Amino acid sequence: RPFLLRHIALRAPKAVVLLGNGACTAVLGKSGLQRLREADQTVKAGAHICPAFPIYAPERLMTIPLLKREAWADLLKLKATLEGRT
Repeated sequence: RPFLLRHIALRAPKAVVLLGNGACTAVLGKSGLQRLREADQTVKAGAHICPAFPIYAPERLMTIPLLKREAWADLLKLKATLEGRT
């Protein structure tokens, strides 16, 4: 986790996309993807703070196609954030 957070701090991204519960646990230290999706999440890596977007893992989207609608909404929210509309 320290290596990952240091890498995020060095790159200073506008946002971080977390694909699946494993990524959420690794970066945010929290689990429960459905609950994490519902609230705004942030990653603090050193002095850098950026929004985090938990999204279902591709494997989960392939096994449960009904989740694609929620994943699409998450991607639209990410796009709006990157374009500065939120």
